[in-house]
Amino acid sequence: MVINYIVLFTSISFIRSQLTTQELEEENAQEIANRSYVEEQNELQRTILSKYNKRVRPILNISEPLDVAVHVYIMHISVNQLEQTITLNGHIYMTWKDEYAVWEPSEHNGVRITMVKQWEIWTPDLKITNSVSGVGQFFEISKRSHVIIHSNGKAWSRIEIYPTFSIKIGCKFDYSAYPYDTQKCALGIYTTNRMSEVQLSVYYNMQPTVLLGWGNQSNKRHVSDWMIDSVVMNVSYFSGGKYKSEKPTDAEELDVSWSILYAWLTLHRNASSFILTLLVPILVSFIFVICSFLLPAPDSAIYILLANLFFLGIFLEDFAVMIPPAIGQLPKIVWFIGINLILTMMAIFLHLWLRYLLKREDTVAKWYLYVLHAKKIIPKRSRAALLDDTTTGNGS
Repeated sequence: MVINYIVLFTSISFIRSQLTTQELEEENAQEIANRSYVEEQNELQRTILSKYNKRVRPILNISEPLDVAVHVYIMHISVNQLEQTITLNGHIYMTWKDEYAVWEPSEHNGVRITMVKQWEIWTPDLKITNSVSGVGQFFEISKRSHVIIHSNGKAWSRIEIYPTFSIKIGCKFDYSAYPYDTQKCALGIYTTNRMSEVQLSVYYNMQPTVLLGWGNQSNKRHVSDWMIDSVVMNVSYFSGGKYKSEKPTDAEELDVSWSILYAWLTLHRNASSFILTLLVPILVSFIFVICSFLLPAPDSAIYILLANLFFLGIFLEDFAVMIPPAIGQLPKIVWFIGINLILTMMAIFLHLWLRYLLKREDTVAKWYLYVLHAKKIIPKRSRAALLDDTTTGNGS
């Protein structure tokens, strides 16, 4: 019996020792694998960067331009209609061929992808044509991104980079159709290199991607008072102080030309409550002006018109805060409110004049009525009183 217990205890201890050894072996294997991968990456990056010159375009034939394909991801927009600016936030995807950062994957345990810091290899120096920061811009596009290198053997590697950006661009807004105005503004991206060195292109002719939300909000296009209608991208070429749509091909012309990528944003104002908050009050005020001439006495009309004028003053005080600055042609709603205000004041003076005619003790000459067409605008009851008074005065 004692021997059986001893055998059982020995077996349990042996099994425990085997499990512990197996777990330790698994942990050691994982550590060894991780350590090997990190060491392989470090060795690969040392091999790539040891003879790499980040100030030189990564192309063996220096007479050929380097093509950089660009795709823009827009994550957020903010419109400032007072400053006439749009702030854009997102990512810029860029890819190109690098003939210097190369390696043979079979010589590095089959590793085909590595990642280095942006400032360790050559990257295009991008600028924004219409940035409010001007030529001194530096922080709009991140300089601290990581670069992904895909090996294609010792011939060349594919470079990919996703720098973030936060750019405020200047635009020219037209508020003449407020509050149903549509604004169009462009984000211009160019590189400081001439086209003989670097040429920008649209990545597979894909239009910019708008990602204002995730999941169920991935189709979101509405931000504040604005709705994004479309975002399209095209390439323009600047040479000799002019913009051209045709790509230059002559070597001498390429040396004095720059390629510019334009991402055109089209937005319209989402004025869902315009009819209720703006148009209806103005129409009611306009109806008061018309109806004032249907009242039997000028005194009642004057009181209503003064109340209408007071209402317009309060309305204009709030409206002045809502409306954007008048640049160029005035919005139609402003013209309508201005005409309504002028008509209200004219109606007040006209009713005061009619009241003066009715209160006069002497007779009114007929030429007053015909020259000023008072017979057409004076209410019927007041017109009858005036005509009777005029007839009596002429008869006497």
